[in-house]
Amino acid sequence: MAIQRKSAAELIEKVRGAGKVIVAGGPYFTTEYDRISGVDHFVLDEAEVTLPLFLADWAAGSPQPLYRSEENPILRLPRYQCGSC
Repeated sequence: MAIQRKSAAELIEKVRGAGKVIVAGGPYFTTEYDRISGVDHFVLDEAEVTLPLFLADWAAGSPQPLYRSEENPILRLPRYQCGSC
């Protein structure tokens, strides 16, 4: 995920300069959140689990700086039909 380090830092700086709240998640932020500055809220691991927690706290006016979960959601895989199968 190091490939994203420079562009993420540039984007965080631009957004921070615009005075906006920064919420970040995804593989890069999950693996390196403790080395990244300027982000207000990290929503890490599986978004199916952590994003609803963040959104509920946001709506209540009390979002936390870090959302993590060891829970692995059950993901439904799409069913594809192969024309030659």
